[in-house]
Amino acid sequence: MSDAVILKDNNTITVIEKENKKFYGIFTGLQKNARNLSRFANLKSDHGWIIHGDRLSPWQLTDTIAVEGKVYLCGDFQEGTSLIEYIETSSGKDISLLRKLVRDLMLLGEKGNPLSVLHTNGVLFLRNGDLLILPEKLLTETVKQSDEKEKLRIYEPFHHPELAGSPGVSFTLGTIAYRVLTGNLPFQGETDIEIHEKIREMPTEPPWLINVLLKKEIGRFILTAIDKNSISRPSLEKWTEELTTWSGSGTDIELSEDEKENRRIEAKRFEVEAKKKYARKRFLHRNRTKLLIGIIAGVAVIWLGTSILKNILAPPVTAGLTSREVVELYYTSINSLDTVTMEDCLDKNLDVQEEEEALNLHVITKIRQAYEGSSGFIDADTWVKSGRPPFEENQIVYGIAELKITKEKEDTFLVSYEKWQPGADSNKGVYHKDRVFLRNTGKYWVITGFEKIKEENL
Repeated sequence: MSDAVILKDNNTITVIEKENKKFYGIFTGLQKNARNLSRFANLKSDHGWIIHGDRLSPWQLTDTIAVEGKVYLCGDFQEGTSLIEYIETSSGKDISLLRKLVRDLMLLGEKGNPLSVLHTNGVLFLRNGDLLILPEKLLTETVKQSDEKEKLRIYEPFHHPELAGSPGVSFTLGTIAYRVLTGNLPFQGETDIEIHEKIREMPTEPPWLINVLLKKEIGRFILTAIDKNSISRPSLEKWTEELTTWSGSGTDIELSEDEKENRRIEAKRFEVEAKKKYARKRFLHRNRTKLLIGIIAGVAVIWLGTSILKNILAPPVTAGLTSREVVELYYTSINSLDTVTMEDCLDKNLDVQEEEEALNLHVITKIRQAYEGSSGFIDADTWVKSGRPPFEENQIVYGIAELKITKEKEDTFLVSYEKWQPGADSNKGVYHKDRVFLRNTGKYWVITGFEKIKEENL
């Protein structure tokens, strides 16, 4: 393995030469002799596809190569351009490769091999005209091992956190088309959480307000794939029809200077309004618990007087608890959707998405209870201890299961658990391993931060 050298390093996908032969190397994110390298051994049998015309042939992983201590799973090399390179260097009008990509993805599906996830670093347009799609399962694993900067470049802006399969692929195609035709990504942020929030909540700027010459009908179609309010995202067949039309008639429209200026003015107006709406929603989401408690407190003052106020002003429920007990209380209160207790466990400057999730689910379950006679809710720990029975129709499984807490220091703990929550089609579980940090205020312990060590889909 020592004679192998890296010819081109594109972080996840690397060109490696060994014994005068070139390979595409997919970086596992692991070092040589890593303990969890065995997790990738099962993926060596996974294969990609080469699509030439109407024919498919498998692209096999043929070797495991270590270079400078890093482990790569490798297959045959052919000269080409990756999808992410096309996205980042596109002129703004060239949709020929996007059209080829969609046509070949449709062929792949017709032959019984549809993609669940379209990885922008896992598709190569080969110089001979073929399309190479690298092994999907392997790429999904390597994304988990990628550093945050790389994920923010190749993955997060192109993937809806709650969509998979055909809708998820359509969303990815929409973000690619948006970037190719406007030069901008529709959803950008400094963290994955920020990007996910914008995908879910922020109004999408119409593409024709960025590229003022873009035909509105093209922009509207793209929005059906990516906008938060989209009910049905276009199929690959519909994408093929649209791209064929765009290729034939062009993507631009002739506008006068006044018409161009009107679009630019509209773009500025949209940007201001969108930021206001997004900021307002973020404020309400982040402060809904405090606002709700404030309203309840106000009503309590009117109707019940000072006895209730004494409870509101009482010390937090964490008073008198050890640091470990505070950590355990925080995670177990997630299952009971007890946002008040969760807040007591957290430093006042710390915001966590679980608090928002619990509040949203609390409202949803109350509404379902009122209208359907049943909330359909079961906490994850109860569901797991019941033997993980099949999900019932419309059942919501949410919360923490298999919680394990290990003390590192008085103010630092390692925590592992399964987190379950509703997904696009069914409940989904993710294995987490976190490091939790606390501080003692002098009266009680509070959690000051979380370090995510591992996340893995179950």
